[in-house]
Amino acid sequence: MVRYSLNRLRCEIANLNGIQQIYDYRVPEIADRITAQRRYNPLKTKTILVVDDEPVVRKLIQYCLKRRGFVVLEAASGAAALEICQTHRGEIALALIDVIMPGIHGPQLVRCLNKLNPEIPVLYMSGFPHIEAVNRGMADFISKPFTSDNLLARIREVMITKDELQRCKAAQ
Repeated sequence: MVRYSLNRLRCEIANLNGIQQIYDYRVPEIADRITAQRRYNPLKTKTILVVDDEPVVRKLIQYCLKRRGFVVLEAASGAAALEICQTHRGEIALALIDVIMPGIHGPQLVRCLNKLNPEIPVLYMSGFPHIEAVNRGMADFISKPFTSDNLLARIREVMITKDELQRCKAAQ
């Protein structure tokens, strides 16, 4: 039997005679790196607006983001997203928006959001091929299906780019 915890790898081996051998390894470099990442994450506690008409997709994204320390606002439609943006008192650090939805679709929603708050960065998501999305002007894009690691990496990229742009504007 092999067990792994944050910084330990434990192997228990029993032979046919009933003699059991236990090997216990400490893996400090991996544990130290993981601990450091958990300790310092400037993106934690940021609020993300998730807009998707598929409830299962929304819930999975919400679960993934909340586990990583994000605050998640959910909207099932473009109209619901606009209402949330008008009533939410805090900062929305990112809007994760499905491209194809009934009613107000993704790009149309972004135009409306830009009128309310042009500072909200947007990450589009869709089953569209990535090249087609880029050709339609959606540079910050992630193709469905995606893993939670891929989603978090794209969110970090978009949010860090936004922070860098704000620093450049402040320096001018």
